[in-house]
Amino acid sequence: MIREKAKKIINHLINQPVSSICREADMGDFHFGNYALHIQCPFRITANTGEIIVTSYDIYLGKNGNPLASTHWDRKGKNRYDIEIQKWLTNHPDIFVKNVSLNMQGDLKIIFSNDDRLEIFINCSTDSECWRCFEPHADKEHLVISGVGDDYD
Repeated sequence: MIREKAKKIINHLINQPVSSICREADMGDFHFGNYALHIQCPFRITANTGEIIVTSYDIYLGKNGNPLASTHWDRKGKNRYDIEIQKWLTNHPDIFVKNVSLNMQGDLKIIFSNDDRLEIFINCSTDSECWRCFEPHADKEHLVISGVGDDYD
């Protein structure tokens, strides 16, 4: 169950620019102004038309959509995820967060200024971390979302 405090923290993302999107191994690393999201569960970016642009699973695929060898998926810039994220960022240089919504299970939806969306899906029922929101350059607590709710680290 997600508490109201989590929703207040997530609302800080509204009007923040998309500063960068990358990954560390298979963890999504999204930066919005002074805030960061580290995502360790399934996520995707969809276009305002409903088309799926990129998903967390694309990390394991080559640019042609075929699975990469288990020793090759983590090479930066060589998988479908890295290629499609870079293309999306290039096509939307001034994009910012227009709105956010967080449901009771911890699924997060971020709507961008062009109405594309980042959707994050909780995929466990334990206290394993699924995603976190924090200010990287501030000594403040992190919002940590798991399959059992929100916690503060």
